[in-house]
Amino acid sequence: MTRAAAEPVSPIYIGAFDTPILQGRPSSWTTTECLGPFVLRQVPYGIRYLHATMRAVRELPGRPLETMLLTATLGPLRIDPCAGSEVELVLGPRDWSQPPVLFAVPGLEMLAEASPRPVFKRMSSGFK
Repeated sequence: MTRAAAEPVSPIYIGAFDTPILQGRPSSWTTTECLGPFVLRQVPYGIRYLHATMRAVRELPGRPLETMLLTATLGPLRIDPCAGSEVELVLGPRDWSQPPVLFAVPGLEMLAEASPRPVFKRMSSGFK
C-alpha cells in the first residue's frame, strides 16, 4: 500500500533492492498511477529494501503551485517463500537521512542507446 499527503502527478515507481543504497537495477519493480495497493512480483527471497518515488504538486496559500519529489524507503525486509507480505510505503519530502534518488524516466535507456555518440577531434594545443 502506498500513501502520501499529496496526489501524484507522475507514475509512482516502486522497486526492491539488495541494499539500502539505490544502485543498479531493482530485483523487482512496478509502477502505479495512483496511491493505494501495489504488487511486486517475483521478488527474490532474502533481505530486500523497498524504495518508492513520485512527483506531486503542493499548493501553499498565496504562492504558485510547487512540484516536489516524494520518496519512501522501507527495510530491511525478509522475503520468505512461506509468508506473504503486506507493507505500507508512506511517501514524503526527502530529508538528509534518505539516500539520493534518481527519478526514473521510462524509455530513457532506449533513447540513450539509439542516439549517436558525439565525435571528438583531437586538437593541437600549439605547443611542441
